[in-house]
Order: sequence, then C-alpha cells, then structure tokens
Amino acid sequence: MKQKITISLPVNTERCRAKAMKIAAGVGGVKSVGIEEEKNHLVVKGEGIDSIKLMKGIKKRFKCANIHTIEKEEKK
Repeated sequence: MKQKITISLPVNTERCRAKAMKIAAGVGGVKSVGIEEEKNHLVVKGEGIDSIKLMKGIKKRFKCANIHTIEKEEKK
C-alpha cells in the first residue's frame, strides 16, 4: 500500500531541510522525500512506512513537528 505522509515542520535553513530529509530517508519503506517550502511541510512517499518510527526520529531533532496528513493508496 502506497502512502504519502505530510509533516508540518519549521525548516528555516538549508541545513535544517537537509537534516529533516536525511532522517526521513533513513526510515524503512521510504521511496522519496521532499520539502514544500511555502507551507513548511516535509512530504514523505513510500510503501509500508511506519509513521510512528518516522515521527520519533523527526521529533528528536525538531520538537514542534506534527503529522499534517496521511494519504493511503491501494494498489489496483
């Protein structure tokens, strides 16, 4: 099952963006990671992503991170 997880995250500098993307990419099942700069969102796409494990890693570095949306797509 494909997933798209959007996390609200205060990323102000390029270093913070890179760190957030590196943390997200290290979680199992993640296929791609991106930043929506105008909305301060981290977008993670993949299959079978453990959202709890993802948020534990993100919250260690960024205390005020929150899950904005989780979208699931069934394979046809």
